[in-house]
Amino acid sequence: MPAMGNAGGVFGVCEACQAPRSEQDMICARCGYHFKTKPVPAFPSDGAPTRRTDPPLIVESPRTVLMPASAPLPPPTQPVAVPPTMQSAGASPESAPRTLHSPSSPPGHDRPVVPVGNWTPPPPPPRSAPSRRSSAAPWVLGIVGVIVLASAAVLFVALRHGVPSSPLVARTVYFESGGEVSFGHLDTSPAEDFVGRYYELEGTAMAFYVGAFSGDDFHEIWRTGPVDLRAAGGPLPFAVVGSRVLVADVRPLLHVHDGATGHETHQVELADRATRIVVHGDKEAFIEVAGGKHVLYDAALGRAKITPPPAWVPPLPSAHHCGLAQGSRSTCLEDARTSRIAAFSSKRAIGAGDLGVALGRTTASPSLRVVGFSLSSGAELWRTPVCLDPHYTPSDEETLELDGDAAFATWGDAATPHVVAFSTKDGARRWESEPLPTLQVPFAPRVLVVSPTRVYVPRATSLSVLDRATGKILGGVGATK
Repeated sequence: MPAMGNAGGVFGVCEACQAPRSEQDMICARCGYHFKTKPVPAFPSDGAPTRRTDPPLIVESPRTVLMPASAPLPPPTQPVAVPPTMQSAGASPESAPRTLHSPSSPPGHDRPVVPVGNWTPPPPPPRSAPSRRSSAAPWVLGIVGVIVLASAAVLFVALRHGVPSSPLVARTVYFESGGEVSFGHLDTSPAEDFVGRYYELEGTAMAFYVGAFSGDDFHEIWRTGPVDLRAAGGPLPFAVVGSRVLVADVRPLLHVHDGATGHETHQVELADRATRIVVHGDKEAFIEVAGGKHVLYDAALGRAKITPPPAWVPPLPSAHHCGLAQGSRSTCLEDARTSRIAAFSSKRAIGAGDLGVALGRTTASPSLRVVGFSLSSGAELWRTPVCLDPHYTPSDEETLELDGDAAFATWGDAATPHVVAFSTKDGARRWESEPLPTLQVPFAPRVLVVSPTRVYVPRATSLSVLDRATGKILGGVGATK
C-alpha cells in the first residue's frame, strides 16, 4: 500500500479499484468512486423495502454519477432489481435509480439512490425540555451577600463598642484565677453589678473578653473584645469608676465605655501601656503607665492629665506574693513585720492603715490562725483560728484580704473551699460560708475581692459571689460541675 504523504502526494488507495489517490481527491480518477459520501437509504434486491438507520445523505449530482470515459465502472456482481413500485410506463433510463459508491458500500455492493420525493425521514427522537435556571438564584445570592455584610458590620461594632448580651442566652465563660473583678452600679437596679475578665473556648484557642454582669441574676449585660493577651504581655487592667468602665489596651490607649450599654464613649491616649488602674471613690481613677507618665482620669469631666501617684494610691506589691488583687486597698507586708509576733510563723501578711493581719501557724499547734497586730508598735492585738475542724491540715493555698472593719480568709481543699470573715476590732468570727461550688478542675482561690456589700471569689473557671454581711452564696458566673 502506498505510504501516506503530504497534501498533493499519495494519500491512500481507492476502496473500489485500489487506484492511488491524494488527500485532495474527492472522486477516484479511475473508477469515479466518491470518497466522502455517506451511505444512503436503499432497498435490498430481494425483499421488501427497508430503510437504513444511517443518517441519509442523498446525492443527486452529475459529478457523483458521471464516469470518466477512460475508466468505465465495472458492472456490479449482482444486478439490483428495481421494485415494481418504482417503475412507470413512461420511465426513461434517465429516471431509473442510479448507483452511488460510498466508503461503506463499495462497487460490489452498490445500492440504488432513492429519489428524495420517495423517502420519508424518520421522526426525530423525543427531546427533553431544556432545564431553566431558577430565576430565584440571583435573589438568593443577593440575600447571602447582605447577610455577610451585616455580619461583618455587627462584628466591627462588637469589637469597637462591646456586644450586648441577652440573659436568655446561656454561654459558658471561664473566669481567670487572677481575680480581676471591679464592682459598681451600672444599671438602674439597686444591686451591685460587677465587671470581670474571662475567656471562652473557641476550638483550641481562648478568646479573652471584659464583660459587665448584672448583680440581680448575674447575666451578662455587655462585653468587649476579644483581647489578645499574648500581645499585651500580661493581663490588661480595667476598673469601674462612677458610671464608666475603663479598659486598657495592648496599645497606649484607654477605652472608656458607658457602664449601662457598653458603648465606647471616648478614648484616652497614654504615653505607654497601662499596667494598673486604682479607683478613688466614684469620680477619679489613677492609671499607672509603664513609661512612668501616669495619668489621673476624672470620670465626671471625662478628662485625663499626667500626674504623679496621689497619696491614696497603694504601693505595688513586693516580690513576696501575698495574694492581693490589683484593686485591693491593702498592701503586702514583708516577713520582718511579723517577726515580733510570739510563737507564730506567718505565711501571708497584709496591712491597711495601722492594722496588720497575718495568716499562718502557731508553734504549739499546726492549725491555721489569723493574727491582728499594730503596724506602728508590732504588738499583737488578737489571734483567732481559721478552721474549727481539728483534722484539717493547712496548705499554702489559703488567701487573705482586709477591708475596713473585716478580714477575710479561705481554708479547705481546692475542690470545696470555705470563706471566713473576722472582725478587725477583736478578731471575732462573724460567719463561715458553705463550701463553694465544685469546679470541673479543682482550683483553690488565689485572691478575694471585697466590696461594701459583697465578696467575690474568683477561681480557675468560675466566680462565686457572697453576701458580705452573712456569707451566703448569692450566685456566680462560670463553669462548675
